[in-house]
Amino acid sequence: MACAGRQACIRLSGTFTTKKAAEMWATEKEHEIQKGTYAGAGSRTVADLFDEYAKRVSEGKLGGHWERTRFKAFKKNFPDLAAKLLTESCGRAQLAVCSGLPCSPLSLVSGE
Repeated sequence: MACAGRQACIRLSGTFTTKKAAEMWATEKEHEIQKGTYAGAGSRTVADLFDEYAKRVSEGKLGGHWERTRFKAFKKNFPDLAAKLLTESCGRAQLAVCSGLPCSPLSLVSGE
């Protein structure tokens, strides 16, 4: 289902060995979303996002050391911001916006 206008969307993906397993997973996720129990990025903090990015992306970059140093300094100097939940920081309406980039922040925090 495509999102239209200001409708909020959640995009999830996974790899499965059978079609039945994929359908069961999709049904489970849909139920969680409808019941309001799907956590998604809701339990992750800005610091979690920085840590995951540093681990997955910065490691392979030429300037990765300096990038990790900046993340560490941010967390030390701005602990209140680093502790914010991603849903607080981004605003709940914008949280589901997906950029489609392989290393976009939302793809790192989705847990999928």
